Amino acid sequence: MEFHKYPHFENEYKEKELAYWLRNFPEIKTSVLSIQEKLHGVHMSVTIHPEDTKYLLASRTQVIPDDQDFHTARGILHNELQYIWSPLDDYSQRSQSQITLYGEIIGDGVIKANPKVQYGPKSIRFYGMRKDEILLSQKVFQEFMNASYGENTTSLCVPFYGLYQGLDAALAFDTRIDSRVLGIENNLIEGVVIKTYHNVIVDAVGKTFMLKKKNPEFLERSKPSKEKKEIPETIVEMQKELLEDYINMNRVTSAISKFPEFTKKQFGTIIQEVIRDIREDARNDERFTELSKDEDKHVWNIGKHIVPYLQEYLNNS
Repeated sequence: MEFHKYPHFENEYKEKELAYWLRNFPEIKTSVLSIQEKLHGVHMSVTIHPEDTKYLLASRTQVIPDDQDFHTARGILHNELQYIWSPLDDYSQRSQSQITLYGEIIGDGVIKANPKVQYGPKSIRFYGMRKDEILLSQKVFQEFMNASYGENTTSLCVPFYGLYQGLDAALAFDTRIDSRVLGIENNLIEGVVIKTYHNVIVDAVGKTFMLKKKNPEFLERSKPSKEKKEIPETIVEMQKELLEDYINMNRVTSAISKFPEFTKKQFGTIIQEVIRDIREDARNDERFTELSKDEDKHVWNIGKHIVPYLQEYLNNS
């Protein structure tokens, strides 16, 4: 089976990027666009092939070996989502195609909690689909999920907020609302993802048109002091993507295994080993290799985010 990454989201406030898409694909301006909730979780995908009895589990950037897990995704797929396999396998067999579902692992303990949004127990919500090398439209994805899973579709998929005629209408969507995952008050959405509904628009170099619009509450930053310069939102976003894509317990455990003994005194040394390993893994990831010296300093300042994994390992030892 082949692994295919899901396209990277662009932030809607990047005016130059938006102008590029409208200049090269003016039809976006009047297209029908879908809006899905942007979840505060970790990206994953699951792939099946008509000639293979196993499935392929992956993070955003890499395949997870069969003998390893990724944020307990295997347990969720086996124990809570067993009913997803039959329709997927049927579609794969009928089309004689490799089928991939893309989703987000959310819930308690997935990533550092955000007090403004809660999702309850750990779960997987799907938001996109690929057939062989072709990323399918939102229309095809939603029709497949509705036809295959019926009333379970709502709990299987990322919350859907409707279709909008034209880009201006979609960009005007008010993100200051509560999440539909739990359906409780005062539980804000992180933002939304805007995609063309009937087709997938890809440019000559393979970039896919998708926009991310944040809830203003998640863009709030304390006022910078005279001594401390405020970190740009784009850099904050890049660090979040680095954390989601490259930091997990498997990587931390691998780093710890290189040391004969593990105590709290070694946290600093092991953190540097984890960062070194991530840098090696991300050496071909252009998001993190084309940074200025100042940007690199901020994006890779991730030691404090590794500490909870080390503490968890130590507590369970």
